Amino acid sequence: MKSVQESKNELEAAIRYAENAISSAKQTIESMEFRQEMAKKQYSESTGREAVLESELAGVRELLDATTLENVDLEERNGKLYGRVVEQTGRIAELEAQVNALEHTDREQALEEQNNHLHKEVTRLENENKELRSEVANLKEDMKDQRNFDQEVREAVKEFIEQLGTIGFEGA
Repeated sequence: MKSVQESKNELEAAIRYAENAISSAKQTIESMEFRQEMAKKQYSESTGREAVLESELAGVRELLDATTLENVDLEERNGKLYGRVVEQTGRIAELEAQVNALEHTDREQALEEQNNHLHKEVTRLENENKELRSEVANLKEDMKDQRNFDQEVREAVKEFIEQLGTIGFEGA
């Protein structure tokens, strides 16, 4: 038979074991509660992020629509200006031909005055032509910038939609 001291030691060891088990169980419960709180917080943050991302997506889509319309307007304006440049270039050629014809003739004073007028008109048209060419060049640069911007917006929208897909957003 066991002595009272051995039984007492065994009971004390059993009590320590039980206390350790209780402490471990409490820690497990605290850990589970912490994990549950973190999961609730992550769910809440995820839901909030989805709303923000949806709002940003709507804004990006509006911006893309606006830039697309602006690009169409720039292309139309470029076409009109190019038409004017072609028209002015033809008019300049006609006036130069008239000036050259007048320079090679020995006509009266009226022809000399008409010649001077045509020179002024040629100069004016050349200046206008230069301005139109400059405006066309600027528009081409604007269109290039617009196309680059449109490409960047498309890529940003694509990445944004991919991000929405990675978080499980079903609207993507």
